Amino acid sequence: MSFIDESRAYLIEMGIDSDLYHADLSLRFNNDVDLIDSLISKFGVKAGSGDTEAFNSHIKQYGISGGSDICNHAYDIFNYIRMFKDGGRFGLYKGRQAEWEGPVVTLRPDDVPKSDLGVLTEGMSIFRGMSEAEFISGRFGQS
Repeated sequence: MSFIDESRAYLIEMGIDSDLYHADLSLRFNNDVDLIDSLISKFGVKAGSGDTEAFNSHIKQYGISGGSDICNHAYDIFNYIRMFKDGGRFGLYKGRQAEWEGPVVTLRPDDVPKSDLGVLTEGMSIFRGMSEAEFISGRFGQS
């Protein structure tokens, strides 16, 4: 199984490996992957309203309760979609919160503003800060 074609294409456009993401979701949520697929289709591909009320209405159709792991993950990917619509792949990458448990977003050189590329040198390492809680948990996200 995999995402429907339109969701798969939208994830690729967002910089997300759709096969890897689907495999991760299948391990974590089994049959509830359909909720994520429908969410991507409705709010991403078909450009449905990006407000929280529309999100809540959508997950209720699947009998998902607020605060559950699948609900929290669905809300994270919902936020991915909103950020992508607002700022493209680079905006999503920059704005993604470390605590969100969504998939990794991969940038291409053409996603980064040209003025920023000139600052980087070959082989440069870039580090980011993290909270003590993040360090202790060992769950490092991208930020």
